Amino acid sequence: MNDISAEKLQHAVDELTSDRDYLVNHFPLASQVFQDAATLLEKNGVWNNVARLAEMLAGTLISESVRTSLGESGAIACLVHLIKLSSDDQVDFRIHALRVLGNACFDHDDNRKRVSDTGAVELVMPFLQEHQNPDLTKVACGFCLNSSMDYDPIQKAIAENGGIEYLAHLLQPARMDHGEQMMVTFATKTLDNLMGEDTCRSAFPIKCIPNLLTMITYEWQVDHLENLELLESLVDTLLQLIAEDESVQNTVNDNCYFPMLLDFLENAEFDAEEADEDEKKQFEQIQISVSKVIVCATYSDSKMKELYNNKALLSRLLSWAGSDSEILAQCGIYVLGNLARTDEHCIDLVQAHHLEKTLLTAFGLTDKAIFRYAVLGCLKHLCLPKENKVIIGNENAIAILSPVLESTNDMLKRNQFLTIGIIKLLCANEYNNATKVVNGELVNGEAGKTPLDLVLECIKRFDDPAAISEATRILTNLVKSVWFHEDAEASSTSRQKLMNNSIIQAISEMTRTSKFPVLKNDGLVALSLIFADSQSDTGKEMLPEALSIVTGEPPEPVLPEESQERNQQQQEPETRSFLEILVELIGPDGKMPLEIRCNGCVLLEKIASAAVAVRDDAAYEKIKTASRNQIQQLIEEESSMITAVAQKALAALDG
Repeated sequence: MNDISAEKLQHAVDELTSDRDYLVNHFPLASQVFQDAATLLEKNGVWNNVARLAEMLAGTLISESVRTSLGESGAIACLVHLIKLSSDDQVDFRIHALRVLGNACFDHDDNRKRVSDTGAVELVMPFLQEHQNPDLTKVACGFCLNSSMDYDPIQKAIAENGGIEYLAHLLQPARMDHGEQMMVTFATKTLDNLMGEDTCRSAFPIKCIPNLLTMITYEWQVDHLENLELLESLVDTLLQLIAEDESVQNTVNDNCYFPMLLDFLENAEFDAEEADEDEKKQFEQIQISVSKVIVCATYSDSKMKELYNNKALLSRLLSWAGSDSEILAQCGIYVLGNLARTDEHCIDLVQAHHLEKTLLTAFGLTDKAIFRYAVLGCLKHLCLPKENKVIIGNENAIAILSPVLESTNDMLKRNQFLTIGIIKLLCANEYNNATKVVNGELVNGEAGKTPLDLVLECIKRFDDPAAISEATRILTNLVKSVWFHEDAEASSTSRQKLMNNSIIQAISEMTRTSKFPVLKNDGLVALSLIFADSQSDTGKEMLPEALSIVTGEPPEPVLPEESQERNQQQQEPETRSFLEILVELIGPDGKMPLEIRCNGCVLLEKIASAAVAVRDDAAYEKIKTASRNQIQQLIEEESSMITAVAQKALAALDG
């Protein structure tokens, strides 16, 4: 507009606001009005006129095409400039201007960028303060919600300019009682959206965690679950904050509202008769989120002992674990698993409270993978102390859990991995459990198969090196538990089944390919025990093929599937033979601890002796050619405990 005056500006506003379609088709003119108004603010009525235009403009932004046209007109920058020039006397203008900016940003990243580039966020944040006009604060919350949705620059700007704390302070039941429900809802939904960003989570003040808990209590006990949308956002915000932050976990535990969360999960009831299906599903999701908050609240290491010593809480959790309610049972089991992170607690849970019985019963009553994952995770903790192994084994745990390893469950890798871990723990240094793996039957599993059969099938079938190694450690534990058993005659049947070439192949492959010293050492010890058994009938029968495994060429490396190549960085496959790896391992260049080098020498001695015992001259020569020089150097250069075992190995090599 040329020769601008207050009168001409009012005329333009009158014209633009007379018809919605006219306004939509003349956004550049509206932008010009806002720009010109900045030079006439001292004139009477100018603020009222731009407020009128902004109010009309906000109502037009209902479609993406209109929002695009507005953004391209330059109106956003002009409005932000006017907000910067406004004072507390211009509340109406601020409200309508923020409505324009918020509506323009709805599902529109280009306009979010325009808003971000103007520095609008810094201007708006003070409007969120508690003393501001409630209507202005409500609209400012809406602006934050729309502008920050999945848009990192504005999310970070809100955090950096104090917006997170301002929003958190708005979460007060008193505001609900004074008709400000919409403001609180917008503030909560904004926080829910923002908590997905690390900077925003860090900016949430710990002192405001009770605000979330107070509001959850209000929505349940005062509002009687009338506003599920608000309640869902409150719980989700708390869940995002508590998941990985021990200070938040401790605050929830120290606060009197933690029992409220337990009460909510146990007692909150939704009037399903008057609700539609969407509302029922929403309430179920809220219950799930509350259960996750409870579980996360018990992650805290510093609070674990205090929580466990709360007898009322422990009794409640044990009751939940056996509940017919799936959500209570699952939550109770997860929390008990969190508290079972010391031997003392694990022993008490098994020996005083018989939790293993509850868990195994629950496992047998469901085929839901997530529920079973909770059971398996908790049970694995209980298997760690040696005092629990016999008790859990006697509850038939191995037979009940082993069918998880059948190929029909290969989509449930997490459950299979936990099951392997449990079996590995139960048969470590525990002969009776080892025999249950080797000779036992399955509960609800494939007829005629033993747990050992399923473990061997997994090793052949799996393509994850970590899972293969963990399953192979079951084999090494079995060998050690059976061979070290005091009654050799009683253990002879199990020995015969373990002197199996599939088992030797698996253990030798783990020893050959693993990068972890502890796994190599497990393999060395187990193989030494097997090859030392060269005088038995079973040993004489199987050792020739076993010798071919440890003296032959390595198997062809398995190429990873394309999806596996994308999802994880692949290590170069180990192409050297078992003997080459073993010879390197015993020498100083292998950089292994002395104990492992000694065990490597022992294994060389046992393999050489086995080759002599079964008259396998070819294997004997391979072993001697590959290792004699290294053994001789150890004797000549080492002055430590390795000398004695190296001399024994050399004696075996020299016949």
